[in-house]
Amino acid sequence: MNPDFEGIHATMITYTDCIFDFEKRKEVNKKWFERNEMSPGLLNYGYNVLMSLETDAIIFTQHDNDTYPLWMIQDVKNIRTDVTVLSFDMLLVKSYRDKVFEKYNIKELEDEFYESNPYSLEAVLTHILSNYTGNRPVYVGLTATPKYYQKHMFNTALVDNLFHLDYLSIQLTDDKNQSNVNYQNRNYLKCFEILYKYNISKNQIDKADKISNFAVLIAENSGDIELIAKVKQEYKKQKR
Repeated sequence: MNPDFEGIHATMITYTDCIFDFEKRKEVNKKWFERNEMSPGLLNYGYNVLMSLETDAIIFTQHDNDTYPLWMIQDVKNIRTDVTVLSFDMLLVKSYRDKVFEKYNIKELEDEFYESNPYSLEAVLTHILSNYTGNRPVYVGLTATPKYYQKHMFNTALVDNLFHLDYLSIQLTDDKNQSNVNYQNRNYLKCFEILYKYNISKNQIDKADKISNFAVLIAENSGDIELIAKVKQEYKKQKR
């Protein structure tokens, strides 16, 4: 009735994705993008997530900060539309889950399952990964609760020349969601550690120093005293 009503876009995106109406989702995302409400930091993070994935990948996300930005980048900028973004949270909606299971040839869960595992995302993901027989690479976003993926997945390093990383140190806008951005950026730390070791092994000292500087900055922006000390000590030790 009023497609420009303030605050409606996130709800409409959830609804259109839940019913697999991706054309309508694209239409709503374009309207939402024009309002400049999406956090630039979250968009940059989402871009880097998409760019880190193999062709035709499937990625499971959780909550809004790691899901809506990916869909917006795909729908508005037409970037990495080969990637399928599936929401953990929405898998608890049977109509959505049925569509996902049908599309990817995954055996549906029996009613008895839900009686013993009410609203268990961990159990749903275990079922999916155990019964997915396709050949598309499967990822879980690092923003997801670790227990949902640790038994099935392992960390992969970022390929730094594909990413927007300057936003970590240079902010050209006043990001109203900066506290969430700072928290989400902590997910780079494990990947940066892997990438740092790789650069050191190749004697690419300048690249290694750039990565370590980003890691320390992320830790400092987190405000977590223990994390700051841990990251500084880790990179100091590796450099020796």
